[in-house]
Amino acid sequence: DALLSTSATQDVEFPPGARFLGNGAFLPDGTEIPCESAVVNQPGGPPIRVFVARNLVINDATTGGNHAIAFLAKESVTVRGVIVAQSAYLAGTTCAGLQSSTSTGYGGGAGGGGGAFVGGKGGGQPPLVAGGLPSPTGILVGGCDGGDVFTNGSLSSNGGYGGGAIQVVAFERIVFADNGFIHAPGTGGQGGFPGTNAGGGGGSGGKAVLEAPIVEFLTPTSGVTLNGGSGGSHCNAGSAGSRDLEPAPSGRCGVGPLGSNHFAQGGLGGTGNTLAGDATTCSGTSCEQVRYGGGGGSVGTLLVRTRTGTLTLSSPAVVSANIDIAAITPID
Repeated sequence: DALLSTSATQDVEFPPGARFLGNGAFLPDGTEIPCESAVVNQPGGPPIRVFVARNLVINDATTGGNHAIAFLAKESVTVRGVIVAQSAYLAGTTCAGLQSSTSTGYGGGAGGGGGAFVGGKGGGQPPLVAGGLPSPTGILVGGCDGGDVFTNGSLSSNGGYGGGAIQVVAFERIVFADNGFIHAPGTGGQGGFPGTNAGGGGGSGGKAVLEAPIVEFLTPTSGVTLNGGSGGSHCNAGSAGSRDLEPAPSGRCGVGPLGSNHFAQGGLGGTGNTLAGDATTCSGTSCEQVRYGGGGGSVGTLLVRTRTGTLTLSSPAVVSANIDIAAITPID
């Protein structure tokens, strides 16, 4: 309320290419975009940079840094372009995929990052390296990183990064028009390049919160995707979550027989319809000298609060997330 009372008299349209960071909004050349904003601290989570206006229009944009990003409008927010929300994770939580340690490069891949659900397990021979636990609830925080792989105590394959955290609040309505989209994917785990190490785990998708009496998706090219990244294999990286309903394809090196490096692949990234995939497992003496893939990252959570507890889909928008929808009491 305090933010709105002092900052809600202007209408703001962010031009294409805007980048939202913890210290403000900027054009690609570094010029700051005028818009009232403030940092709000949240207990147990990253600080939130909140951009405030009477009406907001957002075109193609990115978010980044260690702050979550929020938009607050006294009337409406219209999203016309793709907002790519990058990392605003809470370090040190149990949702990060577990690390894998080997002495020879042979062995299990790392676990995928946890998000709405647990991350996928790293591949190998049992016991497998576990994926991260579900990410914290009740705070605005991005997705969690996939696990790293260490060989002889040195980092050999990085896990993928988690997607970002974004919140949009309007006192009247939120409209996704034209190509309006929120995309907060986890990225793929690193491959064990040059083929001498196991693969890293995929990062989990981020978190998005939409709060308004009415939330509308008007076109088939609008939507929200919070898909997880896939795990890397011993030679190829995994893939970032895509802007559709399909799981991120696993990192792999080809097709081969049981017990071969080409057989071992990373786990698929999680989507709104699919849990994060475990990487290839194997048992027996033929499976000992194999470099395995990392687990896939979980899909993230989309939290929606509207007057009726429903979304308005004027056309089949693309939504891939663990969706939590409930009703709110309108604010006078």
